[in-house]
Amino acid sequence: MKVEYGELKDNSGEIRLFPESIDDLWHLRHLINIGDLVFATTFRSVDTASDKIRPEKAEKRPVRLVSG
Repeated sequence: MKVEYGELKDNSGEIRLFPESIDDLWHLRHLINIGDLVFATTFRSVDTASDKIRPEKAEKRPVRLVSG
C-alpha cells in the first residue's frame, strides 16, 4: 500500500492511501471504524460497441464513492 499524504493528531486527521492488492483492502477493513469518513475514487473502462476487428483503447472514467 502506498501512502501519498498523512497528517494525524490526537486520533484525527487525514490519510491518502493507494491500496495495491486485495490484502491491502483486508488491512484497511480492520483499520476503519464506524463513523469514519471515507472517500474513494476508482477508474472503470467504458466499452463501446464497434464494428472494427482491432479493439480500441477504452475510455476510463472516474467513479467517486463516499461513505461515512
